[in-house]
Amino acid sequence: MIARCLLAAALLFAACRVTPPAVRVRAPAAAPPAAEQPESAPQRTSEPVGAPVAGDAVSTGLVAVEVRLGRGDLDLALVDLLDLARRHPDDPRVRTRLARVLHQRALLRYGHGSLAGAIHDWERVVELEPGNVCAIDLLATARAESARQTPPAR
Repeated sequence: MIARCLLAAALLFAACRVTPPAVRVRAPAAAPPAAEQPESAPQRTSEPVGAPVAGDAVSTGLVAVEVRLGRGDLDLALVDLLDLARRHPDDPRVRTRLARVLHQRALLRYGHGSLAGAIHDWERVVELEPGNVCAIDLLATARAESARQTPPAR
């Protein structure tokens, strides 16, 4: 059990070091040099740097997910991501972020001994990212461990 917790902690640390997918943001407005500005030019107002582009529901949703994750609300972040995935099934940003958050939850579940939950999450990760070798290997490991723990049917 301790070895499994240490493995899960190490894997979670490695998974957390992965950079989240890029969210399209509005670049800050660049003001022309002072010498080129007419004296009567109105002051430029712009959205804060990093603000989502207006009208991009996916970017706005992903920002909300990141806020929830920053607060430690993994379950609510997953609810938001699953809703985004339902509304935007072909958006690669949503698919990638959902796969990464499900992978993190699978690591947590595995570390807490919930093999069935971890297996379920890793299966979904492999659905979203069929080439995710890490998730495929961890899924195989969790399935093998689950098979060892399940007594044979009589």
